[in-house]
Amino acid sequence: MTRKEILMPGGLPKYVRVCDDPTTMDRYTVVYTGHYRRGDNDGYVHLGMSDRPTHQQGYGQHVESEFSAIDVNRGGWAPAIGRTCHLGKRIEFTDLPEECQRLAANTYCHVWGL
Repeated sequence: MTRKEILMPGGLPKYVRVCDDPTTMDRYTVVYTGHYRRGDNDGYVHLGMSDRPTHQQGYGQHVESEFSAIDVNRGGWAPAIGRTCHLGKRIEFTDLPEECQRLAANTYCHVWGL
């Protein structure tokens, strides 16, 4: 198997968590997980976006957090699929709109150097 096949089985990013909060402009938050960080100064990458992130009136922004992924609780655990946290309800990657999936997958490839 190639590295890309391992990190993107079936063409889907393996190390992501997705939250949905339909009450906010950045409805979807994609949290990139796994051991992609290369140095002590690298942050944890996240992507916030609307349902049309590449549209001229849409929203799509990459952010970094310094100490941990932004969807974890004080114990360091992320919510299970179907459960909620301050970012909304955790959903499957495939539940994202197609445009969001493309942007999130492109970012994933960049983060992992694929």
